[in-house]
Amino acid sequence: MNELVYIEKHDTGVAEIVLNNPARKNAMGAPMMRELCAAVLEVQDDDEVRAIVLRGEGGCFCSGGDLSGVASGGRKSVEESRDSISVFGRAVSYIQNCEKPFVAAVEGYAMGGGFSLALACDMVYAADEAIFSSNFLHVALAPEMGAMVFLSQACGVYKAKELWHSGRRVTGLEGFDLGFVSVHAPAAELMEKAMESAEKIATLPRTPLRIMKRIVNTHVLSEVPAVLAADAQDSPLCFLSEEGLAYLAENFMKKK
Repeated sequence: MNELVYIEKHDTGVAEIVLNNPARKNAMGAPMMRELCAAVLEVQDDDEVRAIVLRGEGGCFCSGGDLSGVASGGRKSVEESRDSISVFGRAVSYIQNCEKPFVAAVEGYAMGGGFSLALACDMVYAADEAIFSSNFLHVALAPEMGAMVFLSQACGVYKAKELWHSGRRVTGLEGFDLGFVSVHAPAAELMEKAMESAEKIATLPRTPLRIMKRIVNTHVLSEVPAVLAADAQDSPLCFLSEEGLAYLAENFMKKK
């Protein structure tokens, strides 16, 4: 199985969309995000699928964006970078605009864009010991993929800013207390609980589910499209600057 994203469909009306790059803890690149977009469109168009669980292969949800090319000196133009970055926002938009509910099942790490991807879902189920970090500033980026809306809505603007400034790691248990984790459970029970929830959702009438998601995402989360557009426009200015490249190189060198 060479796909970076694959789908498992069950006769309960639930489909699992799985991020499948376990060797890199499911780090996200543009190819993975393109496959994720295609997977979301596939389940949206499948009448047999009524709810979706988004998870990562290998006991880790997603370690964030794959910055290895940038850190090793790879450099695109601003416009090339904007084209690449836009697909990350597109994946968030597709999840938000899909009329079917998404449950994120988070084990291991949900870092940076991986954290944002979980927040794009309708509910976040997390292992007690799962690790979340919206550490964008610490990799020379402004918070991306809708994080500035999702995290501010979930736990308040000032707590969100504290999490961005510090880049600190938050467990699933603390995430529940902060308000961005819907349900927490021991890691051994997480997938069972997430699947049970999705299976119950799959038995509910489709029309009110669709209306609820559309109204909430259109009005309560109304700023998401504008923020995603700003992400694509402005993010290359962060990590393509001399300061950003130097910061990344220094920090990646420290880790080696």
